[in-house]
Amino acid sequence: MSEKANPTEEKWREATKICERILSDRVTFDKEETNYKLEISNRVKTLFDALEKDEDFVPLLKKAFSSPNNLTSFYAHTPLIEWAAAYPDDARKALLDLTSRKHSVENRINLFLNTVPADKPSGFGTRLTIASFFLMGLNPQNHPMY
Repeated sequence: MSEKANPTEEKWREATKICERILSDRVTFDKEETNYKLEISNRVKTLFDALEKDEDFVPLLKKAFSSPNNLTSFYAHTPLIEWAAAYPDDARKALLDLTSRKHSVENRINLFLNTVPADKPSGFGTRLTIASFFLMGLNPQNHPMY
């Protein structure tokens, strides 16, 4: 009796081979997938430094979302930037909630999402992407965004 190939196992083998091929050239992988995220992370850290010092942060918020950022859509982050410019105190609170050490990551995200108006941006997945962007920026090793 011959064994039939399991389609799921075949797909996993194929996916593993692709990952091995991509990661075998670490220099190219870092250039294409890591280095620009670390640049974004530095911008986000600068943003949060300004927030903590009670400095004007909106220009830094805009810069965090600018090129080379391809992790968020213009349609997602523009409403947030506009809201932050109009309501900087609320935006500062929402953003700083993401850094609270007294709450789990899940609770920090909930605090952020509960403070940011539901249409800045709209859609749960889009809003979660924005929160993930900031968390990646604050700690790219623990909260990578791919």
